[in-house]
Amino acid sequence: MYCKNCGKNLNQGEIFCANCGAKVENENNIIVRNNFDQNIQNPTMSNVNNLDNNINQNQQVTTIDVDQELRKAYIDKNAEKILKGRGGSAWLFLFGATYLLYRKLYLYGFIYFLINFVLSYFNLAGVCFIIQIVLCFFFYKIYLNYVDKKISSIKKNNPNLSFEQLKEKCRKQGGVSYAMIALSIGISLIIGFISYKPSSDKIVCTSDKGNITIMYNEEGITGYKANGMSYDLDAQKEHAKEIGMDAYITEFDNWFKSNASGYCTINGEKVSEENNIEEDTPNQDIVQEGKRVGSDEFGYITIPENWTNFIDVDENSTLQYSYANIYIATLYAVPTTQIDAYNYASNIMNKLKSEGVQNVQGATVNVGKYSAYQVYGYSSNENIWLVCWFFETEDGKTHYISIEGPDRNSEYFNIPESFSLNK
Repeated sequence: MYCKNCGKNLNQGEIFCANCGAKVENENNIIVRNNFDQNIQNPTMSNVNNLDNNINQNQQVTTIDVDQELRKAYIDKNAEKILKGRGGSAWLFLFGATYLLYRKLYLYGFIYFLINFVLSYFNLAGVCFIIQIVLCFFFYKIYLNYVDKKISSIKKNNPNLSFEQLKEKCRKQGGVSYAMIALSIGISLIIGFISYKPSSDKIVCTSDKGNITIMYNEEGITGYKANGMSYDLDAQKEHAKEIGMDAYITEFDNWFKSNASGYCTINGEKVSEENNIEEDTPNQDIVQEGKRVGSDEFGYITIPENWTNFIDVDENSTLQYSYANIYIATLYAVPTTQIDAYNYASNIMNKLKSEGVQNVQGATVNVGKYSAYQVYGYSSNENIWLVCWFFETEDGKTHYISIEGPDRNSEYFNIPESFSLNK
């Protein structure tokens, strides 16, 4: 309780101010003084206790009123509504972190900005919205708790200030900040600039084996979505950067047609038509016009007539055939009891990576009537693409076929589709 004349704190039950001597005339002290006079006339223990209780109760009422007034001074605008604390905050729902900074909840505001930035960057806007809804309903509780802590700190650090002086200090430290609105807009613009992602075109590839959509722009690949197929985004980004997006689109379209028997489109038009690439069925020509080679142990494939037997310098036990020592086809098989197709493919993939082969990828494709694990990669030192197929057949063996050569789009990479166990 404070003296109305000089503003100094009054001791409990004082009738005259100890500082200025002014008479303290208010409802609380009149009640205390009357009770005091009555108890002086009847000095029993019960009366003394009643006097203490009245003094304590009246002092508590005064303290609550003072704190409420200090709250109003600190909150400033819309104090009455905020003190009622009913429902959620529409302002927070509409303006988010900007409103928190406007109310001088600096820590909360900047943390909220950071969370929004991270979630928005990873396309998790839905999570941002949920957080904002929850925060709206708890805002009044959070804010009033914050206000009470600030007022308590002000009172503790300024014990000699009068009530009016405390109110003024609360007004200065609390209230709202219009400067924070401008700062918030600036932060939003910076975050928007940082998280901006250039618009992307899409190449959409569909087949019975799986679908894949690749997002890209002039600078390179920006993302992908796949269903039933695998795609190494980092490696493909690097490859597209090396050869350029136009060449990459052409290459991927041909790969998809050859290995997934599907087609790719951009804006609803087939990529092959858009890039003036004729759709062909080179393997049919090979099957019809080529010659059957292989063995009962490893199986048979059809190769062009101008291909010949090839003997590797390593003198391995595989069957190999070549065109001018530029393109090489290899046949091999081992019992499935030694290794299955999946582990065989995994081992070769790891080996290729350890040997420095670039862009090593894996996929599931068909070889004739068999489902196969495909592993492929590019050796820049030799300018050679290596594509391997691993599959299990009814003869109880895991079969291996590989084609290597400089042009990944060559018809020769379709040779494995002619495979069968019989000649």
